[in-house]
Amino acid sequence: MNNGKFTGETTVTFNNRTFITPIPKSVITINMIFIFSLLFYNLHGQESKQINSIKDSLFYELQKSKKDTNRVNILNELVVEYRKFNTDSSLHYAEQSIKLAKDIDFKKGLAKGYQNIGVIFKNKSAYDEAINFYLKAIKIFREIHDRKGEAYALYNIGAVYKNKGSYAKAIEYTLKSLKILDNIGDKKGIAACSNIIGIMFSIDCSFDEAIKYYLKALTIEKELNNKIGMSNIYNNIGALYNCRGSYNEAIEYYLKCIEISKEIGDQRSLSTYYNNIGSSYTLMNSYNKALEYYYKSLNISVEIGNKSQEAVSYNKIADLNIILSDSSSFTKKQRLKHLNEAVDYSSKAMGIAKQIESWEIIRTAANNLANTYKKLGNYKKALELTEIVITASDSIMNIEKIKVIQDLNAKYQAEKNKCKL
Repeated sequence: MNNGKFTGETTVTFNNRTFITPIPKSVITINMIFIFSLLFYNLHGQESKQINSIKDSLFYELQKSKKDTNRVNILNELVVEYRKFNTDSSLHYAEQSIKLAKDIDFKKGLAKGYQNIGVIFKNKSAYDEAINFYLKAIKIFREIHDRKGEAYALYNIGAVYKNKGSYAKAIEYTLKSLKILDNIGDKKGIAACSNIIGIMFSIDCSFDEAIKYYLKALTIEKELNNKIGMSNIYNNIGALYNCRGSYNEAIEYYLKCIEISKEIGDQRSLSTYYNNIGSSYTLMNSYNKALEYYYKSLNISVEIGNKSQEAVSYNKIADLNIILSDSSSFTKKQRLKHLNEAVDYSSKAMGIAKQIESWEIIRTAANNLANTYKKLGNYKKALELTEIVITASDSIMNIEKIKVIQDLNAKYQAEKNKCKL
């Protein structure tokens, strides 16, 4: 199934994260994003020029509404609008919706409120809290026989486990979700099926098969006019070209993602896409351009409180400094400066990674630090960090997860038949 040897290292976001295909350079990670648009975003009012009018309309409706189910629904819609750029306001409205839903015994509204809070905590990298709220939502969705709501919550849990590095769990919950979505004939679910198949073929380095399924998913997202879904697929295609070593083509697709993210005001995804372009430029040895995009991503991540992507940016900047420290065009003093900066940025990434319990980011940070200390001649420290790399790798890819990856194509064959692709 291999159609040419890939170069680079791509992290497949199973959110966006994660199976890894090797790139014969220092550690460079590309975010490949699942179609979580159906889970995290409302399809209404995605254009940035409409955001303010939508909020104004919702506020107007909120003022007129009584303490009934309609008010709960409006509050939940406000949560969706605000979580794109203001987490505190989003959480405020989610708490209001939950309180009112409980008071009037509106179970569907309560489940949506729990799901919304789960998304908020997921975006804040508070993964255990996110899972707790998703599970609360699932319990209610099952009670009221809301299969679609249940499927979305299951998919969100898969996204959280992916970010935690628990890939076996991520696959388990995502496949449960896709099975339900297919059974109820949800087009967005079929698009998700196509996307996950594309990701699996990407893992196997089968470019032609992967691109075929990505384009199938993209066709559906265009039919649905789902801008976020479209940008996610463009990103995955970009990552695929990046792994193949076709960096200009990769950047072309990433720029499509950036255009859409700016159009709909999606800062969170924009920070990811900036990092991805930076990775492509790094692989092209265009280091100034790479650094420009890494800092663009970092600034957005800090501004919106996206700890995970902030740490990713720190790791990428550190990795770039390690590369620059090997340049013969620099003086010894300049090379030392780059190594010290690598230590600084990797340490920042490590601190955040420990805080949000992301073994993947810990591994990358530790690997950067180990390489840097080795270049600095501090072999004791390098050995200590290498042991952390091994520990993190074991946590990410233990025997059970390796078996899951090996069996993934077989499981997929059964699932894709159900998806009626």
